[in-house]
Amino acid sequence: MTLQPRTRRLLKWSTLAAALLLLITWAVSTRVRVAWHEAFNYSCAFGEGCLHVVIDTSWWWDQLPPPRSPIPTGWYTHVTNEVTIQWGPESNTKFNIKSFSIPLWMLFVPLSALSVALWRFDSRATQREATHRCPACTYPRTGLTPTSPCPECGTTPKPITSPT
Repeated sequence: MTLQPRTRRLLKWSTLAAALLLLITWAVSTRVRVAWHEAFNYSCAFGEGCLHVVIDTSWWWDQLPPPRSPIPTGWYTHVTNEVTIQWGPESNTKFNIKSFSIPLWMLFVPLSALSVALWRFDSRATQREATHRCPACTYPRTGLTPTSPCPECGTTPKPITSPT
């Protein structure tokens, strides 16, 4: 798989930024709980190092308009002095209320692994381009014209276009 240098840079920097944002969110959520509560009994929160979602489905069965919650719509925060961390995912269904929570580290680990893989892929591709090697089989192309096919695998390199 060959990607243009601009695409490689965009992918590696965006996954790194997302992983760092997730890490910061996890660190803050171990001490601070930030929640959004919707008037129709939906809520989403970051706390205990997790993403928590709660949905009240009792009104779905009656096909009536959902009852309004006594808690008004808006953002809520709670700061604690203790560090609380939930290590595993949880789900719960009681009294027509469905809830689940997923630890942010479970999202951070695969995202950071993807970021590391993209950085490694980009550094290898950059090194291959700098040492004049074939992008498909890494055969040294020293002494060949830029448009000639690779003598090892027959791949013709794509012409390098400069942005104008």
